[in-house]
Amino acid sequence: MNWIGSRWWKFDFHNHTPASDDYGKGPDQAQYKQITHKNWLLNYMRQGIDCVAVTDHNSGAWIDPLKQALQELESEGHADYRPLYLFPGVELTVQGNIHILAIFGQDKTTSDIDSLLGAVRYRATKGKSDGCSECSAVEVIDEIVRSGGLAIPAHVDQASGLFTVCTGNTLEQVLDNKCVFAMEVTDLAQAKPQLYIGKNLNWAEILGTDSHHPSGTGGQRYPGSHFTWVKMSEPSYDGLRLALIDGALSLKRSDNFVGDPNTHGQLVIESIVVDDAKYLGRGQSLTKLREDFLKETLVGNSYVQINVIPYGNKLTVEEEFRNLIGRGSGGFDRDIGVVDGDEGLLANLTQDQSRTMDDKIETLKSSLLAIHANDTTAVASSKDRRFVSYIQGLTPEQIDRIQCWFPGDSLDIRYSLKNGESFKPVEQGSPGQKTAALLAFILSYGNEPLVLDQPEDDLDNHLIYDLIVTQLREIKQRRQVLVVTHNANIVVNGDAENVIALDIRSGQTRIVTQGGLQEPSIRDEICRVMEGGREAFNQRYKRINAVIT
Repeated sequence: MNWIGSRWWKFDFHNHTPASDDYGKGPDQAQYKQITHKNWLLNYMRQGIDCVAVTDHNSGAWIDPLKQALQELESEGHADYRPLYLFPGVELTVQGNIHILAIFGQDKTTSDIDSLLGAVRYRATKGKSDGCSECSAVEVIDEIVRSGGLAIPAHVDQASGLFTVCTGNTLEQVLDNKCVFAMEVTDLAQAKPQLYIGKNLNWAEILGTDSHHPSGTGGQRYPGSHFTWVKMSEPSYDGLRLALIDGALSLKRSDNFVGDPNTHGQLVIESIVVDDAKYLGRGQSLTKLREDFLKETLVGNSYVQINVIPYGNKLTVEEEFRNLIGRGSGGFDRDIGVVDGDEGLLANLTQDQSRTMDDKIETLKSSLLAIHANDTTAVASSKDRRFVSYIQGLTPEQIDRIQCWFPGDSLDIRYSLKNGESFKPVEQGSPGQKTAALLAFILSYGNEPLVLDQPEDDLDNHLIYDLIVTQLREIKQRRQVLVVTHNANIVVNGDAENVIALDIRSGQTRIVTQGGLQEPSIRDEICRVMEGGREAFNQRYKRINAVIT
């Protein structure tokens, strides 16, 4: 299907070309060094990689030729061609022999990398990793950001990595640099330095191949062997930056996630067309995909317990029966009786435990039909002659309904606000808690497309986060969910893939902007509409945070 909004892209953050002196290292290095620009690109295309950061050792020499080769592959219609997004970059060796990746937007060129190398005062041979910049790690990071790039410490847990080379003040200075919010980690099991842990940092942990060869076998690093799924609307510098800031919400490492995160439920809404409504669809249609979905009964849920009560509870049985014979307003209490009572037709349903409920219901219906047929014994057993006259006056349709009637099962619904603890009858809950129980049921069951209109109504933000946001994250890969909401928690913390901001203009609802959360325009609109603007949001946060701290 054609994706609208955010999707997951295979991103290889760390790659080398023959511009790196050690590319193809080994006995066949000379042969590997002869690889063409087009074949280098095709190696990634054949592995299904979507985005490649070109990060040679202290060099950007291959960036411009690769861009040209990419255009030619597309125009030639090569059999193995697939769209590939190139992110220019460089692996800088900085003072202290620390390796730092600098990744830029797709508009940057070889010249931009050369300018960065000059700015950090790298005066050694380009393409080699044995020289280093005269600037410190912190200075290099600041310069990368000033140049419009992302600074990512490379293979922090391996040789020439930040965590293996740096300690004490040097490490602390880098850890305190707010420009760093992602790092390349090759082994998730390896412990982080205590200094990093003590600062409660949570840098995004990305994975790249650091490939120096065009192919390989198990355990080696080559195109397609290691990568990170990155959530973006369309691969771009801004989308990548925001995904790295989001961290785990927008990143999945290939060594920690198996499968395709773009997998979705079998049933999806492909479009919704609203035409000629009073406030929507005049002059311009609003379109999104739509299919009907079925509601089914849920058994077992961490937020809701639903138990079936056979034949319903006594109140619903009495109400059903009275409505069946047209006496919902009451009357004839001695003949109709009540469930658990001492006399009347309904009292027989709970008497004589040796008989099944089916038998008792058939007896009840037979008694009514006998009265209607003016059976002498049945009429004589009635307490009130007016009841006999009433039953004998029932229409043929009412008699048919009596013959078909059978008390339906009812549900005992209990809810928990502690994810499986302290379940309470939903009748005892507040309107918000009842809403929470219903939502827990709806969100947990099925794989059909689900449309929710302002699910936050009657819920406080604590319930919204614990219930709606948490479950949205859990279910959205197996079912499509469309939510109409005014609550930023649902949109942002629920990690919406596609946000459609609406506004009323000239009396008609229009789309203001549309896209993924990784797009700055979408975040600005969310802040404006849902938080009252940046100033209001910052002021509110400042006041609350001041009290907390």
